[in-house]
Amino acid sequence: MVRLVACSVLLGLVSVLAVPLPAQEFRALVVGSVTDPSGAAVAGTTVTATNTATGVRVTTTSGLDGHFVLAQLPPGRYDLTAEAQGFRKYTRQGITLNVGDKANVEIRLELGALTESVTVSAELTGIESSQTVLGQLLDTKTVSELPISGRSFAMLIQLSSGAVFTQKVFGPTGWSGTRQWESGPYAAPFTIHGGRPHTSPFMLDGVPQGLSGVSYLPLVDAIEEFKVTAPTSDASHGMSGGAVVNATMKSGTNEFHGVLSHFLRNNIFDANATQTNRAVAHRPDLKRQQHQWNNFSALVSGPIVKNKTFFSTNYDGFRQRAPFPLTVTLPSLEQRVGDFSKTLNADRRLVETYDPLTTRQVGATFVRDPFPGNKLPAQRISPISLNIMKFIPLPNIITDPVTQFNNFAATPNVGKYGYNAWYVKVDHVWNEDHRTFAS
Repeated sequence: MVRLVACSVLLGLVSVLAVPLPAQEFRALVVGSVTDPSGAAVAGTTVTATNTATGVRVTTTSGLDGHFVLAQLPPGRYDLTAEAQGFRKYTRQGITLNVGDKANVEIRLELGALTESVTVSAELTGIESSQTVLGQLLDTKTVSELPISGRSFAMLIQLSSGAVFTQKVFGPTGWSGTRQWESGPYAAPFTIHGGRPHTSPFMLDGVPQGLSGVSYLPLVDAIEEFKVTAPTSDASHGMSGGAVVNATMKSGTNEFHGVLSHFLRNNIFDANATQTNRAVAHRPDLKRQQHQWNNFSALVSGPIVKNKTFFSTNYDGFRQRAPFPLTVTLPSLEQRVGDFSKTLNADRRLVETYDPLTTRQVGATFVRDPFPGNKLPAQRISPISLNIMKFIPLPNIITDPVTQFNNFAATPNVGKYGYNAWYVKVDHVWNEDHRTFAS
């Protein structure tokens, strides 16, 4: 199976659709108040948040009550500054904002000149978070470095409280729910906090990917972070039967970064079962037909114009060869020429073949005569059937010489899977109030 997957274009300021789409806010929000040493509100304070990786600044001014709001901040690490006449410049470093965070930062200014400064280095504390929902955050280090079977970030949802993976067996069509290309309405089969499977929406950079599954599973190295949020009281988390999975993709920064990886499994690294080793001893050609798994990827990000325009792009490729040995019953040599004199059922009784041309009514029922000797006359066999029979393999094993059941073994019957995904994201900062990203 080969799929080509590309994310749709996401415009932050311009809607290309006439009908509005529901979206989940994945960016962060910082609110707070500015006070003087006596606790009185300081109006007109210029409050600025600066992303330390991109240099992007967002500025606002505190109101008459001293309160301020910095909205729609992309997840990342920030420095927060506050400046007001008659007070020292306030700087707080090391504020990490995660996807969907709502932070409350209280600023107390000290009297002095603006040329003087007060610097505070501190992460946000639990008290400073105004998040009203229960959430489990997995950052980029966790997502990219934890061992994941199949390299599907959705498998890490199991680390969240209340999440249960419901796909228990390898599907008959080769579907396991653990690989990136296994997307669609039945992808990511989880039940979260008692909700029904496939009722927890997946969001990518705020855009819904579907309510019953996920349409695109991005490269784990390209994910900035994702959060599994239980919508206990927040109305923005509607349309959910258990939780919301909100993921954000990495954006470029003022420095170039790259990741190149190749994950592989094959008959050299994998331990074989005893039955497999025994089969290979009789048929050495089966050795190279064993399970082959190759997952290779590359990611590059960086600036196009420093502090202004950034890019992030990645490729994710997957190749797998998996043997699916199969034993079936095919027509015997006698049956191919119309001879059913040895065709028995499971009780070892003859399966009689009746001539449709002898159908007649006897009382309230219809009866037919069996073919003499349970053999079809050669002139009664369709030439089309005879031609089709040429494409059906001949029996190659004998498991029951009487019934001739399960007389064909398809080994190794290799299934081949292929997947290619490209992703590109471009961020552009027009000014402190307007930003656009497209992917």
